[in-house]
Amino acid sequence: MEISSQAAWETFQAGVPFLDARRSSEFAEGHIAGAWCAPVWEADLEDRLFAFKAARRPGPEDAIVLYCSGGDCRDSHLLAERLLAQGYFHLLIYRDGFPDWAAQGRPVQKGQP
Repeated sequence: MEISSQAAWETFQAGVPFLDARRSSEFAEGHIAGAWCAPVWEADLEDRLFAFKAARRPGPEDAIVLYCSGGDCRDSHLLAERLLAQGYFHLLIYRDGFPDWAAQGRPVQKGQP
């Protein structure tokens, strides 16, 4: 399910985890504060998802927000397909992604995952 900018902010404030589907180099340049790096096009995606699941222990019905670069970027949708196949069903795709988040002046971090 896609969510709006306002809904993404509300889920962030509620402590819902965010997964960034962009490449790790983009993540390092700036990402939503506290987000986990889960680049769908990189070979270590499964290791990163395993680390996320081990740390956060989300249940199948727990909300997880996925995002990428917004616009025509489909990486968050690809990540959602991967997680759906692993039994996670409450996936929220932040359709406007990181560019919108940054433009809104919301919390951003930089650095390697």
